[in-house]
Amino acid sequence: LMGEPPGTELVAADAADAVNSLALDTEKVVDVAMEQNLSLQGARMDVDQSRLDLSATKHGMLPSLSITGSAGYNLQENSEDGADVVYRDPFTSTFSDSALPEVTVSAEFSMPLGNRAAIGDRRSATATLYNQELTLQATERTVRGDVLTELRNLEAGDRLYMAQNC
Repeated sequence: LMGEPPGTELVAADAADAVNSLALDTEKVVDVAMEQNLSLQGARMDVDQSRLDLSATKHGMLPSLSITGSAGYNLQENSEDGADVVYRDPFTSTFSDSALPEVTVSAEFSMPLGNRAAIGDRRSATATLYNQELTLQATERTVRGDVLTELRNLEAGDRLYMAQNC
């Protein structure tokens, strides 16, 4: 039987006074319910996700820097009279002596002015986190209250049974 050590002899109760009173540790019962309740687990995950979203909005408020580069060969040359540009065949001319190497590097630094969109995103994420935390607190209060109500109902039923049968 649950709660009894192995090897304990079982005795059937034949009288009402032989039935033990219900004894539960209220705090333990509430703690187990708070840990295992699926609504609370979901609310905790929502709070965690909102915290991650809030931290991600910080990136929108930072300046950005991008660097690009390219390298290749210039495969064009002037015609003999100098009036037109002639393009050479890239497959045969790429590694010839007359192909000119070409390298470009560019950098772009951008700093958003005002950061209105990023500030709005951050405020929205902050409000969402606050709402999720309030929802979690309300769910915790509800679960705790429901468990305590059920424990009181069990104890009242136990007292009523004992009163009727003793």
